[in-house]
Amino acid sequence: MMFDYLIENATIVDGLGGKPSKGNVAIADGKIAGVGDVSGPARETINADGAYATPGWVDVHTHFDGQVSWDDKLDPSFSHGVTSVVMGNCGVGFAPCPRGGEKRMIELMEGVEDIRALRSMKESNGENGKPSPSTSITSARGSSRWTSAPRYRIAPCATT
Repeated sequence: MMFDYLIENATIVDGLGGKPSKGNVAIADGKIAGVGDVSGPARETINADGAYATPGWVDVHTHFDGQVSWDDKLDPSFSHGVTSVVMGNCGVGFAPCPRGGEKRMIELMEGVEDIRALRSMKESNGENGKPSPSTSITSARGSSRWTSAPRYRIAPCATT
């Protein structure tokens, strides 16, 4: 079997409470194909000597409610190995919000989430030719998408 990735010589922490062990991790078709004493040809081999291979981390307290509209990596969580995030913490989030309440919600979130001022909603482009955060939020998550949390979450992001 040809693996997509073979991570070799990692210190493996399986997340089940056992002692870390030295070994390899094979990935094929986007899924873990083997852990431990696994070898074989791979499209890319990564020497992880001195590094850990762990399950993805869950960040249970984030403030990404607005950032999810313009940041496809959700840094700094992504860079720290986070694979799942929980949004809507502290009782503040963009949804549910009644139609017509979006401007007030953005004004509130400007302070909470450090989103650029509302005047940027009128700008078509922000830095580097990309839409500004407020523009991204309003264009990707139009008013009909704010009426429930599930509708807000499934709206497409404006990072294309």
